[in-house]
Amino acid sequence: MSPEYSIILLTVFAGAGQGLFACLVAGDALGFITGAPMDINIMLTGAAVSLGMTIAGVGSSFLHLTHPERGIKTIKQWKKSWLSLEAILLPVFMGFVALYGILAYYGADTSLRLIAGGLGVVSAMALYLASGMIYAAVPYIKEWSTPYTPINFTMIGLASGGALQVGLLRFFNGPHITSIVMIAGLFAVTFTAMVIKLAYYLRNRRLYQPLTIQSALGINHPDIVLMDMGTGYMHYNTKEYDYKGYQNSRGTIRIASIALLFILPLALMTFDYMPLFNGDSAVAVGGGVLALITAVSMIAGALMERWLFFVDGSHAQNLYYGGSKDFAAPNPILQASKKGAPLPPG
Repeated sequence: MSPEYSIILLTVFAGAGQGLFACLVAGDALGFITGAPMDINIMLTGAAVSLGMTIAGVGSSFLHLTHPERGIKTIKQWKKSWLSLEAILLPVFMGFVALYGILAYYGADTSLRLIAGGLGVVSAMALYLASGMIYAAVPYIKEWSTPYTPINFTMIGLASGGALQVGLLRFFNGPHITSIVMIAGLFAVTFTAMVIKLAYYLRNRRLYQPLTIQSALGINHPDIVLMDMGTGYMHYNTKEYDYKGYQNSRGTIRIASIALLFILPLALMTFDYMPLFNGDSAVAVGGGVLALITAVSMIAGALMERWLFFVDGSHAQNLYYGGSKDFAAPNPILQASKKGAPLPPG
């Protein structure tokens, strides 16, 4: 598929904003339980950054619409469409983030603030599901049609947002116990996200395409080839659903995305945060600079990962135009006929 950059920005920025807010509320709740509350500057900055990133993602998504003024129509099919649910949940999530920030600013009761934050986290999780299912619910694109898709959206969003939240804790020198727990949690989420993403890539390497020229004709012969692509010129379908860009570089881009999104952040967190585990609550190596580099690295890696997600998707309609993907795994249902066997009479 052709990558739609406005949707890439939406899913990455909004996903990181949702993850940041989820980790912010978790840290706030932990501070309430342990009696070591987070500084109000962390809460206000975290809410502002989360809201800002989500708004930036939503703003970029309007570039995807031919008629942005008709965007309100997306909510009408909320009973049948994951896209409609996403369009509804985005402002709901932003509303809870804003409410959380307002309650923190005016010093409202902690339990009231945590209730608003908890509802925001629930809406964030529902939003991850809706965003991922927009693509997982498309059965004709085998690379997307898997439970891995919404799980990956969720885990990568939580990891990148968690890196931002840990960076805020480091910058404002947050409570020691909260920093320790959040760092350990970020390690676990990032490592789990990496394992799931690698499993997703492995699963796609073993895919087979059940729709072939042979199955379309009902003639199972290996020498059948497409002689006419169905049109004499390139048009929307051939360009939008069969993206040819950077074909020879996608393996390198995939390795770079894994390094920036998972490997480098895990290494940087180890160097930057290990002093905290030794009881030193003061600013550790780099004065929080490595925390910022970690967050930037994860966002950059997430942008590359989401680009690959779109370009790796192969639409079934490409069969008609001769641009179908060569899947590595053979179709286990079909038995290849003998090479050189005569075709049925015309």
